[in-house]
Amino acid sequence: MKKLVRNVIALSTLTAAGLHVANCVIQDNATNKNVLTTRNGHYYHWKYGNIFYTKEGNGSPILLVHNLTPDSSGYEWVKIKHQLSKQHTVYTIDLIGCGRSEKPEITYTNYLFVQLINDFATNIIGKTTDVVACGTSSTFVIMANLMNDKINKIVLINPMDTRENNSSVSSKRERIAKIIVEIPILGTYIYNILMRKAYIKDQYVGDFNAKPYYITPDMIDAYYEAAHLDESKGKYLFASIYSKYTNVDVTKALSIIKNPIHIIESESTSKKKSTLSQYQKYNEAITGTIIHKSQCLPHLELPRKTCEEIESFLLD
Repeated sequence: MKKLVRNVIALSTLTAAGLHVANCVIQDNATNKNVLTTRNGHYYHWKYGNIFYTKEGNGSPILLVHNLTPDSSGYEWVKIKHQLSKQHTVYTIDLIGCGRSEKPEITYTNYLFVQLINDFATNIIGKTTDVVACGTSSTFVIMANLMNDKINKIVLINPMDTRENNSSVSSKRERIAKIIVEIPILGTYIYNILMRKAYIKDQYVGDFNAKPYYITPDMIDAYYEAAHLDESKGKYLFASIYSKYTNVDVTKALSIIKNPIHIIESESTSKKKSTLSQYQKYNEAITGTIIHKSQCLPHLELPRKTCEEIESFLLD
């Protein structure tokens, strides 16, 4: 019996050591190109962790908020921020748990990001700002608007379906999965396999972009790097998203919001479901447009057209 125990302990130790080495190799390969440089950037020393952001241009401020996924970052706006900065002071932010920002070992909730947007607008921008948000980040930008008079006009790029994001109650399976992913070595290895480079490339070529030639090697490297910076601690955000802690029902907020909101939908997304019509059920004042020949990230696919839509709404 003692020999069996010793063998089990030895095998477990060797397995853990092997997984640790594999994790280190994956993380090194993902981050050694340093695509997500911190040069020309700044850090906001927020109460829950340091937040990376950039600032460029002059004029009325715009805050660009990337989609909430563990492989996203402010890099998402690389093709439009320079154009917007010709008439505006443009801020991009790496959300907490993402990119070059700190990735604390916590449960990430929608309200955590509401606080971040509010505090950043108040303490860094310091005056009324327009906000452009993509995908799932649209939910906490909407909620933040109800709590902060520093937000003016809001542009939502392919925001979440109101029917898909209204449940914040996780199932038993989802809670167990969260616990497993957060285990120090094994969970990190599972996360690293899930967020492998091939998966990220397939996702952005197959799901997020209408034309494969919009995807560049640097783009894939940036998303791959973002997912594995800070010893792959993006797994904590991944686990929270999977377990629905970042979900929130925004329908009531939409019905009482007074700020102008404009929705930019990609053609492929609009064909599957009209997000604009869903949002207008709760607020008829919401306007919208469709960018043709695009999929989920029109600001990376058709940046000039996306910029035109954003500026037209903000300057109206």
